[in-house]
Amino acid sequence: DKSDGLLSVMGGTSLNAETLAWESTDALGWVVIISGLAWGLGYFGQPHILSRYMGITSVKHIRKAGIISVSWAVSAMALAVIVGFVGVAYFDTPLENAEQVFPMLIESLTHPLVAGVLLAAILAAVM
Repeated sequence: DKSDGLLSVMGGTSLNAETLAWESTDALGWVVIISGLAWGLGYFGQPHILSRYMGITSVKHIRKAGIISVSWAVSAMALAVIVGFVGVAYFDTPLENAEQVFPMLIESLTHPLVAGVLLAAILAAVM
């Protein structure tokens, strides 16, 4: 079954539901871990983050800014993972384009008026 690896956060293991044991999968777990670290650590080099740090008026505010930015990044990434898991649980069949899980969930779970506003918000964020 191709969906066995969907619950694997590390990409190299999955939980066998029958034996309740972790088993190796075909995915390269160490590649997933290293690329995840590179992606996560690269967040601090993004221009919109750096410009906020360069605009700080006092050295005293740097610690607070660091806490806020890291908290925001961790919560945003955790929520993105949760959206993926909710999509796996909600849709009976896999989506043709897995990157459309958030818009598809919006269309499926909200009133059309609310869906229109949320979809417009996604387009505004992309622009």
